[in-house]
Amino acid sequence: MANSILLTSSLFFGSMQLFYVYTYIDREFGLFVLLGVLTSIFNHGSSIEIIKYLDRITMYIGYILNTIILLEFNLLYYILILNLAVLFYLIAKILNSSFMHVLSHMLIMFVNIYILAN
Repeated sequence: MANSILLTSSLFFGSMQLFYVYTYIDREFGLFVLLGVLTSIFNHGSSIEIIKYLDRITMYIGYILNTIILLEFNLLYYILILNLAVLFYLIAKILNSSFMHVLSHMLIMFVNIYILAN
């Protein structure tokens, strides 16, 4: 079943990221952020099982890419934020909490925008 709170969160935080993707489109990472935003919107706007798994795979790959980029520049503070986002996502799944899931969307947005802008 689609979750309107998470869909709204994906649209809101995704649109903020897409502004930076548009501004910094010359970076390959920007294209991956675009893919992540789209899979998130489709996942939270539908109840199609394959879309859910496609989104999770995209997020896992994004986590790895973010970690590699952040480690390359020794940005440990942003690695902490990234890992907090994953922790909030896991807590959201355990507690069935849309609030914690929205927090994970927000933290991922901060990390992605930082990477795109620098």
